[in-house]
Amino acid sequence: MITPGTREMTYDTDGSFGSEPRVLAALLAWMAWAAAVLVGLGVLGDPAVAQDFETGSHTRSTGGALLAIPLLYLAALVLGCVSVTKPSTGRTISFVVLLCVGALRATDPVRHGPGLTPPRRPRRASHTLVAVTMRVLLCSDRWGPLPATDVTSAIAAGWHDRQPGAEVLPLPFSSGGTGFVDCLAASLPATPDEVWRLRADTTDYLDGGLLTPDGDSGPLGSAIATSIDDGARRIVIGIGEADGVDGGAGLIHSLGGSADLREALPRAAERTRGVRLVAAYRGDTPLLGLKGASASAVGTLGWTRQQAQDHERRIGEFADNVRRILPPRTDLLSGRTPRLDLEPGSGAGGGAGFALAAIGARLLPGADVFADAVGLRDRVAGADLVVVGTQVFDWRSLGYDTVATVVEAAVDDATPAILLAHEVEVGRRETMSLGASAAYGIVDPRSLRSREDTDLLTGLTALARRVAGTWSAV
Repeated sequence: MITPGTREMTYDTDGSFGSEPRVLAALLAWMAWAAAVLVGLGVLGDPAVAQDFETGSHTRSTGGALLAIPLLYLAALVLGCVSVTKPSTGRTISFVVLLCVGALRATDPVRHGPGLTPPRRPRRASHTLVAVTMRVLLCSDRWGPLPATDVTSAIAAGWHDRQPGAEVLPLPFSSGGTGFVDCLAASLPATPDEVWRLRADTTDYLDGGLLTPDGDSGPLGSAIATSIDDGARRIVIGIGEADGVDGGAGLIHSLGGSADLREALPRAAERTRGVRLVAAYRGDTPLLGLKGASASAVGTLGWTRQQAQDHERRIGEFADNVRRILPPRTDLLSGRTPRLDLEPGSGAGGGAGFALAAIGARLLPGADVFADAVGLRDRVAGADLVVVGTQVFDWRSLGYDTVATVVEAAVDDATPAILLAHEVEVGRRETMSLGASAAYGIVDPRSLRSREDTDLLTGLTALARRVAGTWSAV
């Protein structure tokens, strides 16, 4: 037992220490002292030592640390026993050890943190700039009398002025009508053998705008007959605006080789049998109706309303005769017989679309046909930005048109698309609903500036130069 007032410890009769709690407390205190020494030396808390301790590996840098851990804990047990019997001796030894640890810590020139190994110098971050070439796809239809090739060239010139390092890819576009063959020749590996025809393998592309002068579709019928005689198995006719409306009568008489409609129509249908005909129309104007070809001529050709009504009556009689001589096929899915004179695109080319549909041609939007022919979606996939040019961006551009077709392809590929126009007549809401990021106009419709005050190509080049400064690849 421990005698009060003394610092000595006696043994009980069974040979154990007289105060077990004091002995345990002393041992725990010395174990904590050993841990403090190890922390001071940087052994505990070193990730490298901990990893080697877990894996059992011993490297040159951590082998000494792993050996120091059990030795210090063994020394702590010995000192704990000594301090129980001779406290003054234990305190002296611990004080000397702590002084040695502090001296080693202060004189180590390479130790700046926990661990036995000096810390690695962090790698410097790389700030190398990589040059990014922006690929800009330019698509535009014709602007009035200006062909699409001139329009895309003007946009490309302005864009190059502001971004000389950009890769500009002009793509003259056509949704049918005049310029259909020229735009295809700029994108397909084929050369037109005639100003109105481009042959690619067994497909002939015909420019219906050049083959319907003054609204007479007779030359178009002769061109189709020539392509058939030359071995074409598929004929695509781009039809659009026309200077007159004949309902396609000239085409039927020319292709059928007779002035009598009852003879010419069956002959024309028989001659095109086995040949796939596609009428790629620009605009969805039907042949008859309030929005038909005759009614549209009031605004486009300057007809009076009385002239349009009289012409509508004559074209209506012609369409009825065609329907009686060669009834259209019944739709197998719906079970109804279509009215070809009311189909979208039947009024294109002055009614050439109606005549082509009557002899078995498919009426398709010209922009979609052109996009498939030139591989528009593949071109959009390789671009960082798509620029679409249109003379007037209005509500009609939201339907079957170059703008809607190109922007739709860009949206499907998640490529941003913007519009450049002479006039922008729709708001930002309609622009965003179409899928375009923005629309820029040469003339502000809210200003009093006249449309004729600005040269189209000069203004378009300046607009492209200004817009190019707001778009970049990074």
